[in-house]
Amino acid sequence: MKPITIIFDLDHTLIDSSHRQEFFTNGALNLSHWRENSVKGKIFADKLILPMLDFYKKMHRAKKVFGELYDFQVIACTARVMSEYDFQYLKNNDLHFDTILSRPVDCTDKDHLLKEWLLRDYASSRGYSFQKFANLATMIDDNLSVLQHLARLGFSTVDALKFNKGKL
Repeated sequence: MKPITIIFDLDHTLIDSSHRQEFFTNGALNLSHWRENSVKGKIFADKLILPMLDFYKKMHRAKKVFGELYDFQVIACTARVMSEYDFQYLKNNDLHFDTILSRPVDCTDKDHLLKEWLLRDYASSRGYSFQKFANLATMIDDNLSVLQHLARLGFSTVDALKFNKGKL
């Protein structure tokens, strides 16, 4: 059975969490500020207004049709450190994934390296070589460094920022 995996990032892909972000003058995300603002009230104020959400819903419907013919997975791969409130937010808003891959609490790796590591581990746990998995998976993310890095590794990629702005 061929694995087909659609991988969604969360922030700026499916979820508008911009109210919790702060950036340094060089454009890098202030991770300490993000973590300080990852509290229940602010997480629950995140918005589901991005167009990619409709595509996510279509992939879930497709999974119901093709799930028995293929190893069809819809997963999340996020640089967030997921808390109980993040999981509750997803559940409350009917955002369901076969697997959620997320940043370990003590990890400060750059997002593109983190996501490669998470996806390598996921492929291995499913019994697939990383190259086979990459060749049959699509990563949807807003981070250009993640998209470029994973494309070099064989993934199909979709730029969520362009999609959400209607440029695809």
